[in-house]
Amino acid sequence: MIKKFFSKKSNNETSDPGYGWSGRYMYWEDVKSLTDWYEANLILNRTYQSMLEIRDGHAVYERDSVLFEKKEYPFALISSLLYIATKNDLKLKVIDFGGSLGTTYYQRYEFFTF
Repeated sequence: MIKKFFSKKSNNETSDPGYGWSGRYMYWEDVKSLTDWYEANLILNRTYQSMLEIRDGHAVYERDSVLFEKKEYPFALISSLLYIATKNDLKLKVIDFGGSLGTTYYQRYEFFTF
């Protein structure tokens, strides 16, 4: 699968990124037919199982379904969000468009319980 992802596949390529797919496609279905990578149930199931491990206390957090035993703190993200909260009466609204079942939220929750 890794080799498939990093091999060059394109249609009317305008630039060569050296990985993934690029080019001009008329329809999303044309691009989608090249891969099943993002819709694979394997990814969802692996991420879900990782979240269960965290919930049950067997791991501290996960990133891309890989479990970690020690927390890593992205201080730029945390300090930016805390700064915004202090400017808004400790109110913070964040929309997360990620795809990892809220893991960033769960990893940083302790910093935002005012």
